[in-house]
Amino acid sequence: MKKDYVKMLSVLFVSVLLLGACVSGAGQAVNVGNEDATVALDVNSGNSSYEPDETQSAVSVGVSGTPDELVIVVPSMPVSLDPIGSNDNGSVLVRNNIFDSLIHLNPATQQMEPGLAIYWDMPDAWTVNAELRRGVYFHNGDYFTASDVRFTFERLAEAPLTRAIVAMIEFVEVHDDYNVTFHLNEPFVPILNILAANSSRIVSESAALELGDAFHESPVGTGPFKLDYVVLGDRVVLTQNDNFWGGAPQLSRITYRVVAEQANRFIEVETGSADIAMQIAPTDIARAEATEGLALHRGQSFSYTYIGFNVMNGPLADARVRHAINHALDTQAIVEAAFAGTGSLANGPLSPLSAFTTELEPFEFDVELARDLMVQAGYADGFSVSLLTNAGNQARADVAEIVQNQLRAINIEVVISIYEHALFLERTAAGDHDMFVFGTTAANPDPNTLLYSMFHTDMAGGPGNRMFYSNPEVDRLLDEGRAQLDPDIRKIMYADAQRTIRDDAPQVFLHQGEELHLSRANVRNFSATANGVQWFWQVTFED
Repeated sequence: MKKDYVKMLSVLFVSVLLLGACVSGAGQAVNVGNEDATVALDVNSGNSSYEPDETQSAVSVGVSGTPDELVIVVPSMPVSLDPIGSNDNGSVLVRNNIFDSLIHLNPATQQMEPGLAIYWDMPDAWTVNAELRRGVYFHNGDYFTASDVRFTFERLAEAPLTRAIVAMIEFVEVHDDYNVTFHLNEPFVPILNILAANSSRIVSESAALELGDAFHESPVGTGPFKLDYVVLGDRVVLTQNDNFWGGAPQLSRITYRVVAEQANRFIEVETGSADIAMQIAPTDIARAEATEGLALHRGQSFSYTYIGFNVMNGPLADARVRHAINHALDTQAIVEAAFAGTGSLANGPLSPLSAFTTELEPFEFDVELARDLMVQAGYADGFSVSLLTNAGNQARADVAEIVQNQLRAINIEVVISIYEHALFLERTAAGDHDMFVFGTTAANPDPNTLLYSMFHTDMAGGPGNRMFYSNPEVDRLLDEGRAQLDPDIRKIMYADAQRTIRDDAPQVFLHQGEELHLSRANVRNFSATANGVQWFWQVTFED
């Protein structure tokens, strides 16, 4: 039985490698997705493609005027610097440079590479063995061992926001300081993705136990940078970890400065007040390309923008009403107006970069059909709904206004509220909304990553499922899809799940996006990535 599973796993992971090879060429500069490897990845040497670029000057200057300090303007402050805290983009962008994971996803190839683990294998579908890197130290001087790995995953299993992510891990067995085995409670095909996930960054056991709930204020990892200080609502400053296992970073300091508005982030780089602006507006592409001294970084993305419905109660609990709204919205016109020709109209939640994307029957733009459905549902005279989105994203604000205008045709009054990012997350997680415009970026092309977090009942109210959507058949398909070793059968399961989700219509499929970032022209080793994850270890400046 185990030999059969190993054979099937080999076939599966070879197909994942082929998917990564297909994706790696899509887009400009370096495009990324997230997650990836063969059954036994022979990396005993411990070498990774993430090697320091020794050709770069040891002393270079960014806009700060300080040698090797990088200033990045970002849309929002981190909600939490603790891996068991919020998984919002603002938090992930900073945390990925403080902590390290057992396995890395290579941004250019989308293949798994060594991180804190230098070797791993899967003797069967319930087991992962990993050999750990020697000579690694945490920022507080603690020596990294297998005990920290076990503690990290036990901690993830106890935390409300992450326990579902690692629910398939029964326990972590420590053999010695450098060898661990992950024992699973079910066959789980994407397990390597979990070991490489944003939430699975390894924390210092002693620091986390000592600090308790205050760990998010003084996070201790093994990453290339360590926390210096935070100015709430304004900035986060990291300094170089000169004991990083891969070699000291090129940069001595990173400053993440919050500038909520996309247009203002562009201006910060344009005027020389920042080196990099994360997520600029599509309407600024031409300006970026025409301005000397600037570099535009764009590429196909796993990002996905949608209009979500709170399906728990009220008119939106009726699928006929949700279908009516889908038919009443001219999504093509919305995408063209709000996203200025970038990305593409979404046919479903999965990116075109994923081999599991299924062609779904679109909701035809038909206002008369929408009105008929409203009558059938008993809402001929319409109703009023709240629509929330987060500040700092002009495209989402534009979507909200267009939706407001178009839904008047079926007598739905839309009241728009734009909230600071953390408050938006809090309100939608609590179900304090009717509709919302939001987006997500999958860490990798595996369908489990996005579909489970967004549409499984267990994730209702969590980081993905802010619709509070629940369907037992979808749950079954997603549960079995995670365990299915035959990639062809797995693809059928995920296709069935996507069709059922489409028919239930817990959201309006809207936009498959691009990553759009701006930098000064002298910034080197920075690029757009399909999963939005940035590791600034090798970033430097051209003299």
